[in-house]
Amino acid sequence: MKKTIKLLTILLTLILAFTFVGCKKNPVTVDENSVIITADFSDYDLEGKTLLEFMEILKSEGKLDFTISDGMVNSINGVANSANSYWMFYTDDTENSNEAWGTAEYNGKTYFSASLGVSDLPLKDGATYIIIYQTFEF
Repeated sequence: MKKTIKLLTILLTLILAFTFVGCKKNPVTVDENSVIITADFSDYDLEGKTLLEFMEILKSEGKLDFTISDGMVNSINGVANSANSYWMFYTDDTENSNEAWGTAEYNGKTYFSASLGVSDLPLKDGATYIIIYQTFEF
């Protein structure tokens, strides 16, 4: 009986250990007006990829839905750009952002407007990309 319990304990431990091996953290958080994407190179092969390429990976996994035309994101998860509302991109990657173009706050941290479009914005390991649906008064 003791051998059976010990064997079952070892088997259960191995099953639990292998269950979590290879599991990816969820790199995207979505609500109706914002998307937070974290580039984690340990979970995805992202070396040399752009934000658009990562968004396409997330789309293929069913974690994000979007449409793009002429390099501009037109909609995310069914929320489309309109006459004065657009999906705007911000990042904590200081090499590829511009504070003068605008900032966004998230979890007490300031992010700067991305200085490149999604198809040209290179991913940086650990960087966060915030996409916010914003309305502008003209």
